[in-house]
Order: sequence, then C-alpha cells, then structure tokens
Amino acid sequence: MNRRRKFEAPAKGRACLSFKTVLNKRSQGKSLDSFLEQMVVRNLMIGAAVLAASAGHALAQDLTAGEASFRKCQPCHDVGETAKNKLGPELNGLDGRKAGTVENGTYSQGMRNSGITWNEQAFREFVNNPAAKVPGTTMLLSVRDEKEIRDLWAYLKQFGADGKKRSQ
Repeated sequence: MNRRRKFEAPAKGRACLSFKTVLNKRSQGKSLDSFLEQMVVRNLMIGAAVLAASAGHALAQDLTAGEASFRKCQPCHDVGETAKNKLGPELNGLDGRKAGTVENGTYSQGMRNSGITWNEQAFREFVNNPAAKVPGTTMLLSVRDEKEIRDLWAYLKQFGADGKKRSQ
C-alpha cells in the first residue's frame, strides 16, 4: 500500500522552506542560520516599508477626520486663507500662539488673561472642558473624544498664520 503524503501549503504568515532550497543554499556555502537570518532581515525591511507607507495614509485620514470635526466649530471660528473672525477668532497659526491675541478677535476677559500659549496639550485640556480650563470663557462647545481632539488639532495645526497649509 503506497501512501503519499498530501502537500499542504503553510498556514498564512508562516514560512515554508523546501528541502531543495535549503540544499541549494548549503551548496553555495551559506549556513542555514545565515540564510534564515537574511530572510528575517528582508521580511523586517519589507514590513518597515509597508508601515511607513501606511503612516502617511493614516495621517491623511486624521486630517480628513479633523476637517469633518471642524465643521462643528465653523459657526464661531474660521480657518484658511480667507478666514475671518466670527463669534470667536480665526484659528490660523494656532500652534504656538498666545491666547487672546488675534487682532479684532472677540475674547472673554478670562481668555485674554488665561496666559495660555496654544499647543496640543493646552488645546486638549481646553476643548475637553472650556469652562474648567478658562473660567468665564464664551466657548460653549466641548469635545470629549480623545481621537477627535487629536484629529481636530492635526487639522488646525497645518494652517500657518497666513492661512496657508504648511507642508507636512
């Protein structure tokens, strides 16, 4: 009775070295260990390249999500090259700007005297609970979702003081 073993492909994500491949590498003077090491390094390099490419895509998604989130802010704030002050100040050049300093901006006394210089942490604390961060503020909207706050900050941070998008 002749029983042949049925060939089964390796499970997804598992490497399969044929005996022929191993013998071929051995005949070329390479040890199996060095061959396997080369394969691992090659696979890590491919993985790093894929990760780097996907990071740019993730950033684009964050900016898109931030732009969508900013629509909630548009009744009071504006951003971009044609931005104007509304009920609240325009938000161009927000990163690194001192609170209450936009020319002709409408600010509460609390905001003018807050001493805040806008960065991601200050922005996160403020939009999470504006009245707790700056007592007497006229800002009513709060954003509690951490991902939404990060996306919104990424969107706003891309605008320079002139309203033009900075290169990422």
